[in-house]
Amino acid sequence: TYAVDSQSGAIRNGAPGVCSGGTTPTVLAVSPGYQNLYVANQVDKNIVHFSLADNGVLTNKDTVTLVDPVTAMTVSPDGNSLYVLSGTTTATLSVFGLSSGAIGSAPESQTSLTIPGNATDLVVPTAITVLPSGKAVYVTAYDKSSYNPGGSVSSSASPGWLYGFVVGSSGA
Repeated sequence: TYAVDSQSGAIRNGAPGVCSGGTTPTVLAVSPGYQNLYVANQVDKNIVHFSLADNGVLTNKDTVTLVDPVTAMTVSPDGNSLYVLSGTTTATLSVFGLSSGAIGSAPESQTSLTIPGNATDLVVPTAITVLPSGKAVYVTAYDKSSYNPGGSVSSSASPGWLYGFVVGSSGA
């Protein structure tokens, strides 16, 4: 852990490092107010929640395991939802409820992302963002069946896709 001087921008050693709670940590998300940090571990297919003290000390709080590795995640502006993209050949958007930062044990909702007109194509999710108002979530993905450098192309679909979701009372 490192601390950044707000005046000069200098970086210095901060609180001691901690185990990510799994193998191959690849994605981070932080809650509004910076009290909670979420770490996705690719090999274990899990998300570990840490509380984040004002002095930078991290405390492991809870863990949720998914079916596929996480590729991207973000926290809603109100801190009540964790939006998670997962999959390496299929893409799923899951919405986990957050209660005082703790991750719900099961997703409140899940949506499979498919390519319009090419529902059997291999979809690889890449990024996610939520509007500052919290009213919409946007996801990017690519069609692996139509974008395969050096390999065979089995689909005529466009390789890049952007999905938009209006956020309802229970997430996306």
